[in-house]
Amino acid sequence: MKPPVYEVSFGKLRGRRIKVTAGMPGIWIFHFQCGDHAIAPGGYIEWFCEVPKFWLGTCKQKDNPRTEDYCWIETDKGVKAILENVAPFWKTLRWALIRFPNGLKPGQGVRFGLGTEDNPIDTTPHIYPQAAISVRVDYEGKGLISKLWPPIVIDVVPGKARKLKAVLPSKIKAGETFEVKVRAEDSNSNIGAEIEDNIVLVLTGPEGEKQVEVKLTKGIGRFQLWQVSKPGVYRVKAYSVKDKSIQCLSNAMVCEAGERHPYVFWGDTHCHTGWSDGTGSAEYNIDFAKNKSFLDVFGICEHLSADVDYTTMPEGKPGSDWIYLGPYLATLSKTYNNPGKFVTLLNVEYSPSGEEYEESTGDYCIFCPGDDWWQIPMAREVRDLFGLARKSGCLAIPHVGGRTIEWDAVPFDKQVTPLVEIASMHEHSEYFAQWGLQKGYKLGFLGMSDGHFGMPGYDNWAQHGRSMKMARRNYSVQSAITGFLCEELTRESIIEAMRQRRTYAATGQRILIDFEISGNPMGSICTIKGSIHLRAHIYGTAPIVQIDIIRGIHRIHRIKPNSLDVEVDWEDKNPVNGETYYYMRVIQKDFTIAWTSPIWVTYANSKLVQPDLDKLPKWNDGPDWPPKDEATCDVKYKDRLMKLFAMRGIEKRFANIEQIGVFEDNRGRFSLFRGIDGLDNSPIHIHHYFEFPPHGRVYIARGYSDYGQYPTASEWEKTPRW
Repeated sequence: MKPPVYEVSFGKLRGRRIKVTAGMPGIWIFHFQCGDHAIAPGGYIEWFCEVPKFWLGTCKQKDNPRTEDYCWIETDKGVKAILENVAPFWKTLRWALIRFPNGLKPGQGVRFGLGTEDNPIDTTPHIYPQAAISVRVDYEGKGLISKLWPPIVIDVVPGKARKLKAVLPSKIKAGETFEVKVRAEDSNSNIGAEIEDNIVLVLTGPEGEKQVEVKLTKGIGRFQLWQVSKPGVYRVKAYSVKDKSIQCLSNAMVCEAGERHPYVFWGDTHCHTGWSDGTGSAEYNIDFAKNKSFLDVFGICEHLSADVDYTTMPEGKPGSDWIYLGPYLATLSKTYNNPGKFVTLLNVEYSPSGEEYEESTGDYCIFCPGDDWWQIPMAREVRDLFGLARKSGCLAIPHVGGRTIEWDAVPFDKQVTPLVEIASMHEHSEYFAQWGLQKGYKLGFLGMSDGHFGMPGYDNWAQHGRSMKMARRNYSVQSAITGFLCEELTRESIIEAMRQRRTYAATGQRILIDFEISGNPMGSICTIKGSIHLRAHIYGTAPIVQIDIIRGIHRIHRIKPNSLDVEVDWEDKNPVNGETYYYMRVIQKDFTIAWTSPIWVTYANSKLVQPDLDKLPKWNDGPDWPPKDEATCDVKYKDRLMKLFAMRGIEKRFANIEQIGVFEDNRGRFSLFRGIDGLDNSPIHIHHYFEFPPHGRVYIARGYSDYGQYPTASEWEKTPRW
């Protein structure tokens, strides 16, 4: 089947607006026709993409039509044009420069093409509103650029509905009304796919089965249909009336008779917009978080840095002025904050200035407890930033992103940094959290997307994979969200949960976890004289296949339940002297991962005999999950992967590549490989989603398992920077 051809025109100040289905490979042809003003000999045009990243190919090239991202030009008869250069870097906004040695007369035209029949160009797999493609013209041949208006506008829209997602509140009290939120998604998991059928919702739980038929408007619906009074676990099954293969099972909703356990609210509080190097307006991102991702808590977290004059500006947008933008974002946060319904947080991402700071002190998400923009601390040096944050009551949460802190290089302040981001769209980074914990810092866990694609809480196909020193950015790991344990949905209670480390992280799916040690909840610091009992109730969104109990640097217990709901009641019969920390790592069959925040325990028993710790596996030791599935291994899958690598010129970089099997997660089916990255001899795993055209989609991440297994602190110190 031939790929579709998309042709758009730009001439005589005439733009065009078209729609294209997300993830649809094709051949794109951009027409430029010279208007009344001729282009002088030596003049040129630039095709320029106003959206920041990853649009129609990643690393454009004009040398080989048999490989990815090939670009070309055609001209009208008698026109001489040279495709002088194209953008070889994923972050470059200028796509191509086309020079006319003999000039271009009115009415003459040139066509800039991307992709061929054999190697079509990928459209972004996620929805992308209003991608503006403009032309910049050097009419006089002197390098003086005129930008033509209006631009060509391309809207990337969802495809046909292929799956459903139903979301329930994680916890309710008996007799409390609740909302069932449903959305239709396309094959690329884009929210808001049109579905013509009605949807059947079936509530299951202690009160039996209740069923109703509903209609989704623009692929989304919110329904208050039932009220339950019996304590227990409830879920909703949803399916299309006409096509029952379009179906889902919701997250668990636990109805409690008493008031012993707090609610669990879900949020993503680290998102970038078009004001900096992200996508869409602030309002668009807020709407997506609230009405498409169905989050309870949301925070825009734009890049912010201080230059040598201590003035601030958004990263990559020096023309913007934070004197006005900051108060504007604060006003939005105040406007959309609706206690009990939807909580917004005012926060920014701080990046240090100066070469002496960038690598060692990394990036922090700054969380403000109120709506006063001028409470946000800003300084060139982290030690000054921490002091200002303490005075204003702000939190500073480190993360793995463009720059990653070295824990030894920062003045840790427990009042300012009670948490660490353990997972994002960049990577799952348990090693980073472990490094901080091993320094003795008391850090709870957050999961945040660090999203740049206008999909807070849902960066399903972000192209921010952290494959070291690779020109083409691979796709990212499954993004992350945070469960906040609170008595009420207010900004004050969310910030207090963060201060008390009453949080846990999950990679996109709302796994419900109650975890305590001898009555002490997540984030606690306690002293125990008697037995150390770890208790947890875990309610999955898919079968739970592995639970690891981590104590300090060791894995002390592993459970393989293969069950949707799991109750853990386990005693540590060989505790260690002094203080240590415990947490749980939960893995589902669909590759979703969750991490509870640690609980710090000082065991006060003078008669204790210290266990032989050398016999215990480390927190990141194998055996790795998943085990090899011989039945699904086939040489054809490795051949497909190596063909893709050859197209990118990286087929010799990786060694010992072994297929582990074919599996399925929330994105689709993929072939899993493990191997060695020849750049630094580190273990890696590769997901190749081979069913997506034209050549499949890949992410490559460190470690043989996907939870952030590698590197350790000592390995990090000798690892080349990303």
